[in-house]
Amino acid sequence: MAHVHIDCAIAANAITFDYTPQGKPLLATSTTPSSPLAALQFNLSHSHHLGLYAFTLGDPIGIDLEQLRSVPVLQLAQRFYQPAELEALRSLPADQQPLAFLQ
Repeated sequence: MAHVHIDCAIAANAITFDYTPQGKPLLATSTTPSSPLAALQFNLSHSHHLGLYAFTLGDPIGIDLEQLRSVPVLQLAQRFYQPAELEALRSLPADQQPLAFLQ
């Protein structure tokens, strides 16, 4: 894994965050094309006592971290899944559905 250092030339207390309508965080300072942070993309996820951060240069990134727990799998899948995905989930034995849903 390569390590990259970005000299952002911005004081830490001057870095501000914004959010997309879906709630994805982004650096407000990155909206200026000449900003040293313009290429930096990141995402974060947290669940229970764990956190996960991911960073890229230039390409948007999405991550998700979920604690395995009892959730209304089919009810949530009906809301968010495409019909074929929902059918594939329903075809699994009930004890396999929660893990498949979270994956």
